[in-house]
Amino acid sequence: MDSYEIVRANKRPKKSVKVSNRPEYVDGVRWIGMEFADFNHEGDLNEMFSIRTHIMGTGFYLKNKPFVVTCFHVIEDCMDPVNIQSPHSEHSIRSGGNRYIKNLIVGDENGHEKAVIVAIDPKHDLALLELKIAEEHRKEESRCGFELAKEYPKIGERVGYCGYPISDRLCVESIQPTYAEGAAGSFVQKTKTMNKIQISGPIIGGFSGSPIFSRYKQKIVYGIAYTSAADDASGRSEIFFGAGYEHIANLARCY
Repeated sequence: MDSYEIVRANKRPKKSVKVSNRPEYVDGVRWIGMEFADFNHEGDLNEMFSIRTHIMGTGFYLKNKPFVVTCFHVIEDCMDPVNIQSPHSEHSIRSGGNRYIKNLIVGDENGHEKAVIVAIDPKHDLALLELKIAEEHRKEESRCGFELAKEYPKIGERVGYCGYPISDRLCVESIQPTYAEGAAGSFVQKTKTMNKIQISGPIIGGFSGSPIFSRYKQKIVYGIAYTSAADDASGRSEIFFGAGYEHIANLARCY
């Protein structure tokens, strides 16, 4: 699933007041992105570097767990020592052309925080991120998280999913997650390496890492959206797959 990019020259998302009277699942969902500086050698000293925010996908909290779950492919481009082994560093050691990655970030409409990668499972396309905030704040954030299901949805059962599609085309200061619905399209597909669920429902780039949850119990997660049968270069599709909840549970135990 593709992602997009916007320019926020020397500008960070503003803090805002939390929105009340909204569905409970919204508070557990976050966008996943990175901040980097682009070098413009033709500009003057004040315009030589511009800070960009690139939103790559979606993640979500598990209830009372101090980390955010997302897809490995969402954060793969941030597999950089600055975001893994040196969580207190302010500088990146990786560059590509005139681009310098600065920080892996996790956010919502209230702003964003720096994060580090604490666990990965490339085989099941999973990763865990920890926000660089005080422990008590992580606990507070995770109280609104999702709980893992104990069984999969039946064929035809309605499910919801919530994420940040085409977020870089929107205003990052006020962006809110998008809710969509689909249905379990087949039996759970179990192989030696992966349990995955097929969902019949509209999806587009940026939904990667979205929780797939019960429409009727909106904090119960069946899996995490990770790939689609894209119809065109936009990443739009009417069918997608999710890694099963067992794989999320297994990685969470490694934290």
